[in-house]
Amino acid sequence: DLYGLANSDVVGRHCREWVPPKTAELVVAQDHEIIETGRPGVRELALIRADGEMRTVSQVKFPIRNADGDIVGIGGVTTDITDIKEREEMSRQAQSAAERAQALLTAFLDHSPSGMYLKDRNMNITMVNRAFEKFYGVESADVIDRTTRTWMPKHIADELDILDLEILRSGEALDMEIEFANADGDLRTLIYNKFPVFAPSGDIVGIGGVNTDVTNIRRQEAEIMQTQARLSAYIDH
Repeated sequence: DLYGLANSDVVGRHCREWVPPKTAELVVAQDHEIIETGRPGVRELALIRADGEMRTVSQVKFPIRNADGDIVGIGGVTTDITDIKEREEMSRQAQSAAERAQALLTAFLDHSPSGMYLKDRNMNITMVNRAFEKFYGVESADVIDRTTRTWMPKHIADELDILDLEILRSGEALDMEIEFANADGDLRTLIYNKFPVFAPSGDIVGIGGVNTDVTNIRRQEAEIMQTQARLSAYIDH
């Protein structure tokens, strides 16, 4: 099928009689090497099939020996691996695309000023960004595959677990504003955004969170309100 020839077209004939000249020279050179070394050989090459289509094949050749161990011939197995190579190339392209997408996502997350994280259904942390690490004074290796109970005060971890369990139960996001001390002990005002993470099937597979520090914004708002109050008092008098 590969060469479009019957057994009678090739048996008893040299490959130079039915294989293109350049291919025949490669075949002869490999045959001579196998006879000289006594070792099998494997190679991949491109061949034009009888119907004109270019195919990639794997050729395995090996010496045939008689009872005395003398080489009396050469055996070979030619396997069309075109489809396999195409699948491998598609897999490489998909892997490359996935790596590029992951690099873009990582760059986006790590340059966000908000702390971001993901948890699985068991509330083990599976991902954190740099802002999260900086705020809590941890490294990703310290918290990945661990629950908050292993590195946060128990009373805080208990409260977070209650929120997470409610999200897993309801499938609804939760937004709230809280005060929380950062790694330096400074009390900061945070907007907590927690949300369920869904699989394509619609099942909840985890929890995501974005913690945005709005301390400076709240201070500016308070200052503006104080200024407005003083102006109002001045005008009233």
